Amino acid sequence: MLPFNNLIVTDRNSQVSIAAQISDQIIRLIRDGVVVPGALLPATRILAGLIGVNRKTINKAYEDLLDQEWIESVPRQGFRVKANLPLIKPRSFHPVNKFEQTDRQQPVFIEKDEIPKLSKRRIPDYELLVTDGLPDYRLTPHNDMQREYRKHLDNKALNRATYFLDQGGHPSLKNATASFLNSSRGLNVAEENVLITRGGQMAIYLAITLLVGRGDEVVATEPNYVFADEAFLNAGAVINRIGVDEDGMIIEEFEKILEEKQIKMLYVAPHHHHPTTVTMSSERRLKLLQLMSRYDFWVIEDDYDYDYHHSNRPILPLSTSCHNGKIIYVGSYSKLLGPSVRLGFMISAPKLIQRALHLKRLFDLKGDVFNEYVLAQMIMSGALDRHIQNVNRIYASRCVLMAQLLREKLGGKVSFSIPQGGLALWVKFHEKYDLKQLIRKAAEQGLHLIGNACFNPASPHNNSIRLGFASLIEGEIIRVTDILYQLLS
Repeated sequence: MLPFNNLIVTDRNSQVSIAAQISDQIIRLIRDGVVVPGALLPATRILAGLIGVNRKTINKAYEDLLDQEWIESVPRQGFRVKANLPLIKPRSFHPVNKFEQTDRQQPVFIEKDEIPKLSKRRIPDYELLVTDGLPDYRLTPHNDMQREYRKHLDNKALNRATYFLDQGGHPSLKNATASFLNSSRGLNVAEENVLITRGGQMAIYLAITLLVGRGDEVVATEPNYVFADEAFLNAGAVINRIGVDEDGMIIEEFEKILEEKQIKMLYVAPHHHHPTTVTMSSERRLKLLQLMSRYDFWVIEDDYDYDYHHSNRPILPLSTSCHNGKIIYVGSYSKLLGPSVRLGFMISAPKLIQRALHLKRLFDLKGDVFNEYVLAQMIMSGALDRHIQNVNRIYASRCVLMAQLLREKLGGKVSFSIPQGGLALWVKFHEKYDLKQLIRKAAEQGLHLIGNACFNPASPHNNSIRLGFASLIEGEIIRVTDILYQLLS
């Protein structure tokens, strides 16, 4: 409740009645936007007690407001400000937004080109959502997580840890992450090499912000993970583009750029390239490591979808090879546990990890201690490994179903390859179909395609989009392909 005892002040020496003073001040509060249209007013007895007047005085003030049509009586609720104020008040009345700035007060922003515009429209729960390749929130292991929460809620040491500055993650999760990455990826790292972040994107941002300055030349693929591009642009870097084919980034194009320019950093997702889903071949990985040794540039290796492999074991990361500490390995637990679990990691040399921690503290002082500790217990108990094995089988079957239905229903209208793993298909539509128009028409039918798409006519991937299958159950996959069939027929 608003502090009406401070907002409404009566003067008993005034020639204006107390009731009129109260009603006038409530009107002023409504005009100023302090009391907004549709807001409930305090009950007469409560307001009388707050401002120290007789309840009959408040009744008279409210009657005055009712007569002027500022408020209305609501059965069993009391009085509330009318949502649509009458013409005499006037109908165009809008409360003043205190955060709105006049032209004279406008701040000077640092200009950042090509910042993506975020959609403000809310998608109804009953409509279909095809993501960029996110896991199914319905498969998040809530029972395992809640069991650990309940077990440790009264842990004194854990609760006291919430008082202190973030140390790069709770020690238990830093150790568990090192163990997890060593056993599954062969990284051979220790606690001092680990920084726990709020998802993988924070790790990408930290690495780029620390090492890349304005005017520095960097390299990324075309198309590429859009928010890695945005982090580069935010740092003021100049992005050089190289192509992607069925074997991953085209290493010959990269080598040509290296011969001509001083490159500061490369961003690459070799296991499952985003957005095309392709896996970088062993030959190209070896060549990339040779180029690193020759030209001495930094590499951000994105762990994207590493644990989701449907038919075979994944190729080990670049980071398992000798790279003289020039690779920064980043990844996210959100892809394993669910989109709402915002935990990721950054792996690098201890000095760089400490610098990243200082930067992280500028916008994230405290870690998510309980979530970090719960995840650490799940890793060490084997619960995370069991969860990964379980969802891998489910996502593999959804991948097969989505691919089968797209081929049966859309035939020559689309083309794609089934990836070795991951949570999405990279689908190219025939050039006679306008993908932008298709996305708009699909939304009108209750199908929202929000995955990363390529609309670059100069790219062989033009008119392509990521269709995430992992977050869709069988019936939803059928509905998605049925709507696409109807729109393309």
